[in-house]
Amino acid sequence: MATTGPVNGTLICIYVEGVKVAYLLSNSSSKQRATRDTTNKDSGQFQTLAAGIISTGYECEGLMVEGSSYVTLYDLFIAGDSVTVKESSAVTGDISYEQEAIMTKLDRTNPNQENSTFSVSFAGTGTITKATI
Repeated sequence: MATTGPVNGTLICIYVEGVKVAYLLSNSSSKQRATRDTTNKDSGQFQTLAAGIISTGYECEGLMVEGSSYVTLYDLFIAGDSVTVKESSAVTGDISYEQEAIMTKLDRTNPNQENSTFSVSFAGTGTITKATI
């Protein structure tokens, strides 16, 4: 049954090439629409705009656990190929969003006497597929 009421963020994860990124602490997605300036001499003193292209991005941060997601993400980053990124819960009836993306950033943070973490960013390319799980 689909999630009802406010969504618990713990349910929503990022999947890369069909595999859930392990040990996630947080993840996010963004969608932005550029605008085109259509202001002309007939517009008067107000700017007019038209819708432009949509850009998308995905980010996540996780605990660094040797032999888990970071190693796979590192290999994908070095390869430089596009990957399939999905933002989804695992709840039947919920909506998932999937898109090809290029990994643009992969960081690893190792603070003194604290947990090591990693973060990864993706830039979407092409159309987003929206589906019901």
